[in-house]
Amino acid sequence: MSVTHPTKFIVLCHARTGSGLLGSLLSNHHSIHWANEEFKYFRQWHGPRRLLRPIIWRYPRTYLNYLAHHSERPVFGCKIAPYYMLDIGSTVVDLHRHGWLIVALRRRNSLQEAISLLVARHTGQYGRPAPQTAAAVTPTVEIALMELLAQIRSCIRLAEREQQAVAHVPHLPMVYERELQNPARWHDAAGRVFDALGLERVPY
Repeated sequence: MSVTHPTKFIVLCHARTGSGLLGSLLSNHHSIHWANEEFKYFRQWHGPRRLLRPIIWRYPRTYLNYLAHHSERPVFGCKIAPYYMLDIGSTVVDLHRHGWLIVALRRRNSLQEAISLLVARHTGQYGRPAPQTAAAVTPTVEIALMELLAQIRSCIRLAEREQQAVAHVPHLPMVYERELQNPARWHDAAGRVFDALGLERVPY
């Protein structure tokens, strides 16, 4: 009896939880088209296309299927955050019901997550930092205590919304500190997703 594996997946998470790193590992697979945050850009549409924004906001699966249909490779994946759509809980249930794999990525340390987000916001550098040279100067960032506390609370709220969204839905749980913080674990981290998609493992 043959087993049918998903050909579409989302990584449910929010900023500074390791989704960029995970996506770069997954995109090394010749069968995966990783669209990263492409879904969210509908919110910036202007002209006649802006009329579609409320529909996508309320019914995101149709647009996700559109992106998947026009992907360059047989397996499509992208990042989804709770604030990309009206109801993340019903969206996750709907996607699972229609054969999407749900990967739930979270970060245990909300303090480090909040600091990472605020540093990125203050410096404008959201990607992985480039290797430092001898002449490079690390910028100093000052973060107010109340700003940090507010960001910690925001990170916790988002994590709670994501956990509630997948509480009763089969999903692949991933934790940044356990699987992405140490480069030695990257191969196995990506491999878990490849396994769930029925793909052979490839080196990152």
